[in-house]
Amino acid sequence: MAESLSTFFSFVYGWTTVLQLIAVSFSVTYTMVSFEKSWKGVGRFLLYMLCMYALETVLELLFFLLAEYIPIFAGINFPLAHMAAIAVFSVFFCKYNIRSRLITGFTIFIMAIAMAELGQRSMGFLGTGVVFAEWTCVAADVVIVFGALFIKRFTLENYKEIPILSVVLTALNVGASFLYIFYMAYATAGYAGMYYSESGTIEYVTWSLVLFSLILIFINSIVCYAVVYRHSKESAERIVVELENEQLKTDEQVMAVSNQAIEEIREIRHDLANQYAAIGLLLREKRYDELENYFTGLNIELENTVRFVDCGNHVINAIINSESIKAQAKGVRIVPIVQVSEKMPAESGDLGRILFNLIDNAVEMVERENSENRIVELSVVEKDGYLFISVRTPLTGDEETLSMGKMSDGANRGDKENPSYGHKIVWRIVQKYKGEINYFRDGGEFVTEAMLDLQCAKGEAA
Repeated sequence: MAESLSTFFSFVYGWTTVLQLIAVSFSVTYTMVSFEKSWKGVGRFLLYMLCMYALETVLELLFFLLAEYIPIFAGINFPLAHMAAIAVFSVFFCKYNIRSRLITGFTIFIMAIAMAELGQRSMGFLGTGVVFAEWTCVAADVVIVFGALFIKRFTLENYKEIPILSVVLTALNVGASFLYIFYMAYATAGYAGMYYSESGTIEYVTWSLVLFSLILIFINSIVCYAVVYRHSKESAERIVVELENEQLKTDEQVMAVSNQAIEEIREIRHDLANQYAAIGLLLREKRYDELENYFTGLNIELENTVRFVDCGNHVINAIINSESIKAQAKGVRIVPIVQVSEKMPAESGDLGRILFNLIDNAVEMVERENSENRIVELSVVEKDGYLFISVRTPLTGDEETLSMGKMSDGANRGDKENPSYGHKIVWRIVQKYKGEINYFRDGGEFVTEAMLDLQCAKGEAA
């Protein structure tokens, strides 16, 4: 064991190996972790890079020692160490979504081992008698870093709609490339001592093909990543357009409801004028019994009118009141409990979208249930920098609960196959404010609960 350790750090762990580990550590850390542009961010970056470097060194040593007992590890101990180190780093340090993490990790891995192998093979191709032969390894490490800069420039960090097929195809591409490099390590082992002497020999042709194939593997990994990035970007843009179209429909509904509210206010004003005239006439003629009956009739009518909310926040007032008018037209009554400050740090548009969609979904569910209890219980409470929204609707059948549950599961996953863009809008707003949304059945009611962290708000106060 002591002799093996001495061999590793004396011969294997040379300056070219150290430089390769630094290049890979930098590339992995740079592409898989986001940092602030500050001294603190630089310090954190260097710390993560040091952790990656230490992890690679330990794993390189581990696989080197295992190669003495398991011969198959000989020649591929470095690629295996890179793969294991990238996997561990992505699990504990990378905060990207799982698909972005996998594709980025796969690409960095195959780039690293292709260029590392290219550097070593180029050095063997030139031979130890050629001056600066080892600098081919340095050039390969520089290419790895440039590849990392490309990946960071077109990062998948913010894309959550990456198709699973892209992950599978990337994994297959990486697997095929790795198997080729593994095979090549043994198939060309007999040429390890050859160097460039004269063109036209079998050895020269073999080495040329090997080096060219490694370059193709690197280019192929970059191209595959670029294709996934472009596809993910187009998918995200398409979903944004769909959500914007859905929001336009919502805005049109709001305008229609607002116009309806204005018309109803005009009718109420006209009706009040007539009622005042009638009350005045009854008072002047001292027809008090008729006046009492008249007031009783007014109370009955008020029971069937919308109860408007006035919580002090004009945005919340407008949203809930307009939704109440719209629900009343469908025979559904909204019972609101609102406790919010006059101004909240959340964007008005976000509040409108999440409340409009949650209430609309609840009203539609009540309509489908065809229940006698056509009530939607709405709670909007601001507390300790968080906004808590709860919507309760009555349920009468398990089948409707099941279908609603499926829709809710899709919304929680951000499932783009879910036809309900309203739930996508809600899900994205919840993600924006680093909150949570849950759907569950509570007795005879279906409950939707959402929580938003208002400290994440960046827009104008609502």
